[in-house]
Amino acid sequence: MVKASVWLAALAITLTTASVISPGNQQNAAYNNNPALNSAYRDGIYRGQLAVQRRESPRFATSRWVLPAERKAFADGYDQAYRNALAAAIRDGNLLGQLQAEEERNADVTTGR
Repeated sequence: MVKASVWLAALAITLTTASVISPGNQQNAAYNNNPALNSAYRDGIYRGQLAVQRRESPRFATSRWVLPAERKAFADGYDQAYRNALAAAIRDGNLLGQLQAEEERNADVTTGR
């Protein structure tokens, strides 16, 4: 998880630097062709990963984004990140272990032990 965060931070810095240096026409073309340059898409990735960490069900809160293209980009990023993070958590056994521990804790409370 830490490696992914470091990688995303490095990618954000690199992309920000590249967008400042590149001319306007090239920047617009890259923005349209590369979803990693789209702030709505990046926000969707962040919120999708956060939802899995918090064990929330998927929820596309796109009201922050005005344009339909931005809303679609947010939803695409959220969906991709949510699925990937959920698959990784299940694969690593983290999510199932946490759920099992929580069930055992709740069982003790309800049986009065």
